[in-house]
Amino acid sequence: MRILILFVGLSLFPWSALASTDCPLIGGVMQGQFERMRWLDKAARELRGGRGLTDDCLTLDLLKKTDGEIVDYLLAQPEFADTALDFNLHFLGFRRDYVRETSGEINPSIFDFPSALNSAREVLRGGDFFKLLEFEQPLFLPPLRTAFPKSPGDELLPPEENRQKHFAQIQAGLQAQIQFLRAHPDTTVETACSNFLNETREGWQWGDTGMYIPLMDIAFKSNIWYGKLIEHCVGPFRPNHIDFVKELEELHALNARIIAAFAKLEPKVYTTKSLNDIQSIDVNALGLAPGWHMFGTTHRLALQNSSTNFNRKRAAYVLSRFFCDDLTPINVEASGSHSEDRHASEASCMACHYKLDPMAGYFRDFGILFASYKGGEKIRFDDNAGITSKDYQRAWAGKGRVWNVGFIRSSTREDLNVYGEGIEDLFRTIRTEPEVKRCMVKRMFEFFVNDSQAVDAGYVEHLTEQFIKQAKVNSTEAFKQTAKEIVLARSFRESNPDPEQCYDYAPGYNPEGRPPCKVAFILEKNCASCHDGTHEHPYLDLTSWKKFPDGKYGFVHVDKNGASKDRLETFEKIMDRLSSENPRRRMPLRRHMDPLHREVLYKWANGILNEN
Repeated sequence: MRILILFVGLSLFPWSALASTDCPLIGGVMQGQFERMRWLDKAARELRGGRGLTDDCLTLDLLKKTDGEIVDYLLAQPEFADTALDFNLHFLGFRRDYVRETSGEINPSIFDFPSALNSAREVLRGGDFFKLLEFEQPLFLPPLRTAFPKSPGDELLPPEENRQKHFAQIQAGLQAQIQFLRAHPDTTVETACSNFLNETREGWQWGDTGMYIPLMDIAFKSNIWYGKLIEHCVGPFRPNHIDFVKELEELHALNARIIAAFAKLEPKVYTTKSLNDIQSIDVNALGLAPGWHMFGTTHRLALQNSSTNFNRKRAAYVLSRFFCDDLTPINVEASGSHSEDRHASEASCMACHYKLDPMAGYFRDFGILFASYKGGEKIRFDDNAGITSKDYQRAWAGKGRVWNVGFIRSSTREDLNVYGEGIEDLFRTIRTEPEVKRCMVKRMFEFFVNDSQAVDAGYVEHLTEQFIKQAKVNSTEAFKQTAKEIVLARSFRESNPDPEQCYDYAPGYNPEGRPPCKVAFILEKNCASCHDGTHEHPYLDLTSWKKFPDGKYGFVHVDKNGASKDRLETFEKIMDRLSSENPRRRMPLRRHMDPLHREVLYKWANGILNEN
């Protein structure tokens, strides 16, 4: 098996280099360097956006360098920006199989993730990698697609001419509606809406012009562009009166400005082969309502809200992707005051809702397709139901503060939590809190190594501390140096790693005789200061890990007479003390423990009991 794995690994190496007449074989390359060649090919693919080395001479020249010098060279190449883009998509939970098409152009679907693009552009320029974590993003657009012919005989029209014909039809349709309403001033709102929606559905479609989804979103999103009239006509709160002619005239004028701006997006004059060349449209300059573009269509379709879920799906996404908190429903967090409805007050639900519901409050102004209803009297949801804003937002009314909204670390100690009100506060928290940086480093390990590979929490903490320190100077350099350390680590180098084994640890740490890597750091950080020996009650040493006569491993735990206790009894007590709501029994005593660490430890102990 080892021989087969070795041959499979070596097949990835560009062996044409060894036969090249321009680049003769370097002495000693063939002796003892098979694993290094395999590592070099893997590192090159990971750090060059999926593209391996194709230059035989460069390959052999790199083999003359140290491993650290090789990684530094790869990190300095412009292709690393593609790796950053791919990682950003992974961090956001929507990783693509490839970020470029065979033509070399950026995959158009990626323009739906402006924060990922913005951050990758900054990496290319040595700027602020943390643009990935910002709320307000530019509206990046790819080149316009080929327009779909609408009329027989248009099939042979060049795309740009076909597009202009469609634009003219759109404008003519609006002008016809304006003229009809001027000639028939007594037309009811219902008739005006019917004519408008019929024209929208049948007379023209912006999609026919070859416009990509990000701008289509703005066209039909509530409160701006076409969405304003659509909201009047199909929303649950139709007003008694609307100046339809005025709205149509403003729409006609806005279209004219947007159509003119599209000239810069024609494929003949616009390419996206370089991240530096990607263009954005200033919606404010065009006359559109101010907007933000953090969540694109993919987010909006995947994270829909309703009149009953109170944005919990959106909150769960933020906790999972930005804080690495998957809300595992284990009742190990003491009850508190942050989730007070009946569902959340159930013991089995409390473990999620004490932090889920306050996080959902950041989105309380956002309804259908993330449209902002801030300051409005009513709000509409993705299920097309509506409610008054006052009634809806009552769910987050605070006690001692205006809103019960925030990032909650503890349900009992408010001083550990970060509170806010609006979506800007959420992204300010995301940008500043250490849990997000730790999550980012953990996602980097998943990205470069394997998302199912065991990793020592102490090693992640070590990488995070370095990452945060370096980011204070330059966040792109912090990202690069963390990538470098992971690519040089043993976990990355292993050709056939055991997914249950940790291969890397913080400097100076010796895992011999310690508990398993998935919990060792957690125990050392939260428990070892009290449970470091059997010299006093409760005679439990959580720093030791010994083999029992039955071949199973466990902690050293004795009674007052020095007799060993059953290992399963020890784990039962650990689980009880982790989940107890009695402050005199709950461990660690009179100290806060990260809920994520508490859950990991609880699940691990429970798993050992289930094995038996």
